[in-house]
Amino acid sequence: MALTAEQIELRKTGISASEIAAVVGLSPWAGPGDIWADKLGMREPLAETEDMERGNELESALIHWTGRRLGVNVVENKKTFRSQKHALALATPDGFVVSTDHSHGATIEVKAPGRTADHWQDPKEVSDGCPKYFLVQAMWQAGVLEVPEAIVSGLIYGKLWTYRIPFSETLFAALLERATNFWRYVEAKESPPFLAGQGVKWIADAYRSQSQTDLVEPPADKIEDLTHAAETFLSAQDKKKVADLDLEAAKGFICSVIKDHAGLALPGFRTTWKQDRPSRKIDWEAIAKQAMDALAGIVSIEELDRWITGNTSMKPGARKFLLKQEK
Repeated sequence: MALTAEQIELRKTGISASEIAAVVGLSPWAGPGDIWADKLGMREPLAETEDMERGNELESALIHWTGRRLGVNVVENKKTFRSQKHALALATPDGFVVSTDHSHGATIEVKAPGRTADHWQDPKEVSDGCPKYFLVQAMWQAGVLEVPEAIVSGLIYGKLWTYRIPFSETLFAALLERATNFWRYVEAKESPPFLAGQGVKWIADAYRSQSQTDLVEPPADKIEDLTHAAETFLSAQDKKKVADLDLEAAKGFICSVIKDHAGLALPGFRTTWKQDRPSRKIDWEAIAKQAMDALAGIVSIEELDRWITGNTSMKPGARKFLLKQEK
């Protein structure tokens, strides 16, 4: 999201969410010294990279995709907020989850990484598995807005990975302490002593990630029952694998007979393999690129409508297999 001149001036009076990772030594792109130089006007504004450009172009679509994925109402945000409790803390979230009374229920931050996509962990395996430098950004935003949850979404290898991270008062307090210490050097116009970055071991004490090993010792009187439960689980898992193979083999044989028909007239069974209605598929990325000319006044709204039509295709519906024994 491009900042306005007013927002850029406001950022000089505090530390924004996009800067906090660098201030505390977690950012792979900048360190505390870089932010210090920015605050004192000693560094030229960074030119927009291709990664930044991609993120800006896809931001709106990713916010609304996140809302649909989670089944919540979302709005985009263009405003920079200052914490009511801590004047140093600023944040410009990409969006918000909003309730029926239009209050903010969670912040939303969306990313479209390129070379750093492998820094992300599958949310099905690690519920807070976004990179730490984005996790602290989202936590700073939630602290500034005083909301109970921070949501981070990333477009990772074409898939939307979404993380719902509960606000951590402990982590926010640790970030605020380091930001306050850093700001003293800005006010004094003295180079901070950690130009090359800080050690980041402190974050393990302030925040326990779901990716960390945290094994509980079983009570002695439950070891036998727990062992039986573990063996039962593995046995059932093996049986399920065999059952899944049998299921696919049987379905494949039946479908090979149905072919392009709607089902099979098998006595005693209701067997169908029907196709859903086709769905529309719109190439929003292509439209966004083309729309740049429209925003510049080069083409008309009518032409933009034709672009949308030209980038809309019909996706064939999936065929659903249904087999029931008739009573």
